Amino acid sequence: MNIMKINNVVFTSLCFLFLVLLLLLLQNPTRVSAKEPKQASSPPRGWNSYDSFCWTISEEEFLQNAEIISKRLLPHKYKYVVVDYLWYRRKVKGAYTDSLGFDVIDEWGRMAPDPKRWPSSKGGKGFTKVAKEVHRMGLKFGIHVMRGISTQAVNANTPILDINTGRVYEEFGRKWNAKDIGIKERACAWMPNGFMSVDTKLGAGRAFLRSLYQQYAEWGVDFVKHDCVFGDDLDINEITYVSEVLKRLDRSIVYSLSPGTGVTPSMAKDVSGLVNMYRITGDDWDTWGDVAAHFNITRDFSTANMIGAKGLRGKSWPDLDMLPLGWLTDPGSNEGPHRTSRLLPDEQRTQMTLWSMAKSPLMFGGDVRRLDGATYNLLTNPTLLEINSFSLNNMEFPYITSAKNFKSLDSQSGRYLTDVSTSDTHVLSLTSCTNSKAIGWSIKALDQGLEQICWKEHLGSNKHQEPFCLYKKEPQFSSDEWMSHKQQYQGKLQLFATDRMDFCLGGSPKQKLTSKELKSGAFVPCRWHTNQMWELSVNGTLANSYSGLCATVNSIKAEVGPGGTRSWIATGRKGEIYVAFFNLNPERTVISAKISDMAKVLPGKNFNGNSCQCKEVWSGKDIRVRKQTISRGVKAHGCALFVLKCK
Repeated sequence: MNIMKINNVVFTSLCFLFLVLLLLLLQNPTRVSAKEPKQASSPPRGWNSYDSFCWTISEEEFLQNAEIISKRLLPHKYKYVVVDYLWYRRKVKGAYTDSLGFDVIDEWGRMAPDPKRWPSSKGGKGFTKVAKEVHRMGLKFGIHVMRGISTQAVNANTPILDINTGRVYEEFGRKWNAKDIGIKERACAWMPNGFMSVDTKLGAGRAFLRSLYQQYAEWGVDFVKHDCVFGDDLDINEITYVSEVLKRLDRSIVYSLSPGTGVTPSMAKDVSGLVNMYRITGDDWDTWGDVAAHFNITRDFSTANMIGAKGLRGKSWPDLDMLPLGWLTDPGSNEGPHRTSRLLPDEQRTQMTLWSMAKSPLMFGGDVRRLDGATYNLLTNPTLLEINSFSLNNMEFPYITSAKNFKSLDSQSGRYLTDVSTSDTHVLSLTSCTNSKAIGWSIKALDQGLEQICWKEHLGSNKHQEPFCLYKKEPQFSSDEWMSHKQQYQGKLQLFATDRMDFCLGGSPKQKLTSKELKSGAFVPCRWHTNQMWELSVNGTLANSYSGLCATVNSIKAEVGPGGTRSWIATGRKGEIYVAFFNLNPERTVISAKISDMAKVLPGKNFNGNSCQCKEVWSGKDIRVRKQTISRGVKAHGCALFVLKCK
């Protein structure tokens, strides 16, 4: 009898323990089921409103585009439709991309859609109805958000919401407001009137971020593009905490970072596991310079094995930015779509081919209501989309030769192709302070009490070249300013190009840069902002107070003349090999590659004695492989894409 009682007690206890464990599992959505698809298992694909509408898009215009996408592009896996920035800004006289006081915020300081542009948001509904309509079409809904908290909310000193109680956040016996968590000295460098970082070390700062992303999940958001937190604007604390919040939600939300000005693989390795996609350049617009600027950085990320690395709840992807094709607007414009893409057809094919070979997310930027046949065919090219989703071993292929090394008359232009001449130039950039390449700054004393901070070595091929140096001084404060800024700026430096000391070096540009604009910072009139404050450590690193990144100096070869040739290679899921030739030169160039050289970058494959069938995608022609070599004349700024099947 006692044994039966004991068994019943044990059985009851085990049942209770099982129920407790079951409840814990149900309440812990961070565990992704083995059967649940991994988040961003392939590069995300979709549409973003920025290139065609800038910030002015309305609910009607957005849903019109979404409806067409659901019918024409969704069959090709373009499934995300994303509202880009300033959806909360009133479209009235005086409002523009960095205006102050025109935004719609709720009682908790959170952004709300402009009800005139987004009428379904009235009554505090946010994007709920828009998201439902998008989901009805079979699509996923995304929004753009900025760093931290808005300046408007801080000025209004709105209370912080505690999502656990539904009331004002309380801690340490007090209630917390926006002014308690906003860091004015860390306002977004290129939108200083718009947004600033929040102090994530404070419970109230974290509570505010939780309230934001919980609201986005309640609206039905599937994709978040987080701006002014990466690259030269790095805010690793906010990225880390937002990633934690998203991981705990019971909704899968793809996490994207933007822009990527000054990004390096070393910097990206600190965030790639926290997100699903991250920009690696400045904004890409419809100029050849912007397209060409992607080749070096894309090569570097491939070499660093960052393509398809582990990410938030799945994988992460280096993002080359939107595709500015079709019907567009202009950067920073208050006007909607009004012009066609300035990229030539060959340049558009080059862009789409590089994006696909590098497995970048494919986010189309043109107004889909005026989608022309050529743009549609490019976006839906089956070979490119197969490469983008399923190819492996994607990398730059360096073993090519081109006609630029000898005189070869271009039949179209009548010009001769010549070698590229180069010269050395210094480039100041930012990198992770843990990177050994950031170490090497030291102080150099000058006359009259002046000092410089100099990079450790002569750069470039000219041994007699002067080292790279900047003038320094400690910030000068009035008594009132000193009391206000003492703790934050004590021990910090301001840096100058000349001994006049009227223009300070900022770590991040004051405006959004395009991909071809490589400079990280700029010399601008001095002001009290962390972007202009630097700290020299005893280990020789020079850290920027705004981003927490460290300055480094590189000597690069500045090309004077044509842009050269490039090639990429990848393998397909059926054993095929993809090879792309890119002609960055301003004239037609013959590019060649030996089949046997492919074994140098594709381990385990032996091409000696193999016979290969080869087809070029853009011409649709079968290409004869002569003497184990593929060769093709490629138009200026154009490309050739080969599919090889070797026995």
